[in-house]
Amino acid sequence: MSTPFPTSVHSAPPVSLAGIDYRDADAGIRAELSFGETDLGEFLDRFRRSEPQTELVVLCTCNRTEFYLAPADGPAWQGAPSDSASSRPMAALMSLLRRLRPHARALDRNCLRYQTAGSEAAMHLFRVTAGLESRLLGDTQISSQVRRALQAAQAAGTARLTLRTLFESALRASRRVRRDTGLCRGSAGIGGAVVRSIADARGPGARLTALVLGAGQAANDIANHLAKTGRFELTVSARRAEQADAAAVRTGARVASWSEVQGLLTAVDVVVAATSSRLDILGVATLTAAAAARRAPLLVIDAGVPANADPKIGEIAGVTLVGLDQLAREQGRALAERERHIPVAEAILDAELMRWSDRRNLAVVEPAIKNLYIEAARIRAELLGSIGRGDVERATHLLL
Repeated sequence: MSTPFPTSVHSAPPVSLAGIDYRDADAGIRAELSFGETDLGEFLDRFRRSEPQTELVVLCTCNRTEFYLAPADGPAWQGAPSDSASSRPMAALMSLLRRLRPHARALDRNCLRYQTAGSEAAMHLFRVTAGLESRLLGDTQISSQVRRALQAAQAAGTARLTLRTLFESALRASRRVRRDTGLCRGSAGIGGAVVRSIADARGPGARLTALVLGAGQAANDIANHLAKTGRFELTVSARRAEQADAAAVRTGARVASWSEVQGLLTAVDVVVAATSSRLDILGVATLTAAAAARRAPLLVIDAGVPANADPKIGEIAGVTLVGLDQLAREQGRALAERERHIPVAEAILDAELMRWSDRRNLAVVEPAIKNLYIEAARIRAELLGSIGRGDVERATHLLL
């Protein structure tokens, strides 16, 4: 007699992962495999129609693109999949990507791409979501990006039981890490380093006027951190006016045109430069004239790459220069503090991954137990039907 329930359950989660990130792939290569909101939805819909038996979530940020796959039958999955069976969905994914992104270099065989499966793939997602795999250790933005990736897949119908519960568990683990450790506390980015450097130079409670030059990622991070402190009367300026306008909307800052910047050097307390080139307005002659016209000292923070300010301006009376090396040391101290919490964070992730795995395995076993009771009831009915009324005691003995 064949049993209608599985005889064995494989403990490794049926999840596969392929991706690229900032460690091996530069920004240009990552961009070739990135997805915007619209084309991600179209890609997920196309994958669902071609591979209806496979779940897919795509996590795409400025630093990584990752594809998480799982069989659509979720907990009904049983036994250890053969290499050929588990590789078919991945092969289908790669085939679709090569058709849609024929020039993406990361799709070349074994080129920059990492690929794993089972518990390693699941733990990788937990680590990514908690900020342990971020370019900036403890990055808190990644958890919201993971949540949006799950929401996009659910909307497209490619995230069902296995990946939905996996991603929800990773997000729960991330919340525990943020709550119970110092991995994500404070700020280890350039913006936080600038705020702390200003506090060191001018005092932690001083009300100051600040001018931020630039509108790239670093300048925006700095402006955001300055605005959050509530201590600064903030002005932003960039060569492209529309970029400065956008930064002002986000931070509530005033906008100054690029032609106004030199005049502001005599009025503000702090100038923070974070552009991609040397600035004449931060040269020795200009700063000497500005310092002579000022009544208070000027703090210049150079966060640009390459350096925006002439390093000799630090020798001008009334001008203090904080360079990128000093900012890097400040970031290093903040990162060292975060690194102390890695072991506790990893222990939390281990526990949460085990919790998810136990729930998944229980979901696999529950239908089997139900079927076992159904089969036992059927056998009992057959036995009772095959004996006479006077043999009840014998039937009871047989059933027990």
